[in-house]
Amino acid sequence: MKITSLTNEKVKFWNSLNLPSQRVKNKKYIVDGDHLVIEAFKLNCLDTLIYNDFLPKELESFSNKYQVTNEIMKKISNVSNFKNIIGVCNYTKGSLQNIDSYIALDDVQDPGNGGTILRSALAFGFKGMLISLNSFDQYNTKFIRATMGAFFNLPVLKVDLYESLIKLKNDGYKIISADLNNDSINIEELPFLDKFVVVVGSEGNGVSQNIIGISDYILKINMNSKVESLNVGVAASIIMHHIFEGKLLKNE
Repeated sequence: MKITSLTNEKVKFWNSLNLPSQRVKNKKYIVDGDHLVIEAFKLNCLDTLIYNDFLPKELESFSNKYQVTNEIMKKISNVSNFKNIIGVCNYTKGSLQNIDSYIALDDVQDPGNGGTILRSALAFGFKGMLISLNSFDQYNTKFIRATMGAFFNLPVLKVDLYESLIKLKNDGYKIISADLNNDSINIEELPFLDKFVVVVGSEGNGVSQNIIGISDYILKINMNSKVESLNVGVAASIIMHHIFEGKLLKNE
């Protein structure tokens, strides 16, 4: 089916999914570009396929698809350099799993940083991401784009982070927080651990004190004294890479 009108009701609905409130209400979100849409299709969370001219071979069998104009693509994508394919995807349900490692984000606001962290998590063998309730929306298009496909390869759960960490701690996980305080140890001093969660905090406030209070280890990264702190995406990536290189995680 082809749609050419910007005022078409389907176009209005698709465009509304750029708003967090509409994503939550409808339990749907948008991804754009061949790679992300194909990944969504493989995982059976693709609801609607929207394209202008080119349709990849991998998506030809998908039935619920609409061909639209460039103007409509631009409106739905909400960016000037829109892609040739957009997917409307369904929310996926998830829960805490018995996996060996999580990266957890405590009130991190920037979805671009979140995307960087998830991409690094996949690269360095982490198995899932936890996001606190006051962090960015995990279905934000900026976050999904920044993950470069990692979004569809690792579970991302938005949770009451403190309560989830307590549950994981009771299940034998060690809680590792990245923070500069008197109890911090150098990253090289971290011992081998079977199951663990690495927690990084917001760009301004760091890891909250209630989570610091239940942490088994508090890490710091050695760096030049002229720099007070690192971007949260950089810091998380350094820590995860160190753990990966230290053979705390299997190289898979």
